[in-house]
Amino acid sequence: MPEKKPQNYDNHAKFIPIFHYFALPLLLINFFGALFLVTQDMTFYSLNNLGLASSLIIVAVFTRLFALKAQDRVIRLEEKLRRQTLLPDALKARADCLTMGQIVALRFASDEELADLTQDALDNNTSPKSLKQAVKHWRSDYDRV
Repeated sequence: MPEKKPQNYDNHAKFIPIFHYFALPLLLINFFGALFLVTQDMTFYSLNNLGLASSLIIVAVFTRLFALKAQDRVIRLEEKLRRQTLLPDALKARADCLTMGQIVALRFASDEELADLTQDALDNNTSPKSLKQAVKHWRSDYDRV
C-alpha cells in the first residue's frame, strides 16, 4: 500500500476529482442547457428535461449530504468515547455543549492537546476553523467521505 502524505490543515479537505471536477460540472452544464432550451421553446419535453436536470443535481447534492451526516454521527460517537478516556472529569461534563463543527475539528487534535483545545472551544466558543488551525500535532484521517 502506498504511503499517504501526512495531513495538516492545508491539505485535509477531501476532493474526489471525478465527482467535484467532472460529474458536478457536467450536471450544471446539463441544467443550464435544459434551461436554455426551455427559454427557446417551452414544450413538454423541454420542461421534462429541465425537471430531470434539476432532479439530478438535487440527487447529487443530497447523496453527498446524507453521507456526510452519517459520517458526522460516527464522528460524534468516536469523539465522545475519546473524550471520556482523555478529558478530566470537569471538562467531560461540559463537553456535551460542543457544536458538531467543533467536535469534527477536535478529532484532528492529538491526544495531548485535546483537553486544552476542548477547554478553549467551550470557554471561547472557538470556531471549527480556528480549532483546526490551532492543532499542532495533526491526527490524520484518510477514511473520510
